[in-house]
Amino acid sequence: MTRTLCSAVALASWAGLAGSPAESAAQTGPQAHGMSLSAAIAEVRSGPFHAMAGSGPSGDARLIGSGTRAMPAFDPLQSAPEDSLVTAPVILFTFVAAAASHVAAVFLLFSCVEDDSYKSPIVGCILGPVIPWPAVAAPAASAGVGAGKAFKASAFGLLGGAAAFSLTKLASDRISHYGAGVASTLVHALTVRAMLR
Repeated sequence: MTRTLCSAVALASWAGLAGSPAESAAQTGPQAHGMSLSAAIAEVRSGPFHAMAGSGPSGDARLIGSGTRAMPAFDPLQSAPEDSLVTAPVILFTFVAAAASHVAAVFLLFSCVEDDSYKSPIVGCILGPVIPWPAVAAPAASAGVGAGKAFKASAFGLLGGAAAFSLTKLASDRISHYGAGVASTLVHALTVRAMLR
C-alpha cells in the first residue's frame, strides 16, 4: 500500500512539472518534435539572416523586395573604356596642323626679325609665335574633346615646342630655323596627344 502511494505521488509530481497535454501541444518553434526536416529548412531560409546572405535568384529577389539596392559587380580584369573622341584621324591631323603651323610661324617670325630694311610688317612678329596654338588645338576641339581642354593642351604644347626650338638652336648654330622647327613640331604635337589621352 505504501509503495503504491509513493508511486502515485511520484507520477503526480512528474505530471505537474511537465504541464498539461494542452500546454505541451501549444508549444511551437524548434521545440516541437513533429516538424519535418524540409519544414525546418524552409523556416530557416525564410529568416532575415538568410535573405541578407543568400545568393542566387531567391536571395536577389528578397534583397530587391526588401528595398536593398545591390551594388554592381566589379571585374578587375575588365579594361577601362577607351576615349573614342581621340581617334587616329584626329592624331594625324594634329601632327599635320603642328607641322604646317610651325613652318608658318618660323617663316613669319624670322622674316620679321631678320629684315634689316624694316619693310616687313611687324604683324609677322606677333602672329608667328601664336599661329600654332589654335591650329594644333583645332582637330581635337572639332572632334568633340572640348575647346577648353584642347586649347589648354595646345598651350602647354606650344610652350614645350618653343623650349625645344630654343634648345635645338643653342645646341648647334648650323641647324636652320626650319630644322629646329621640326623639334618644336614634334614636342607640340606629342604634348597635345599625351594630355588628351
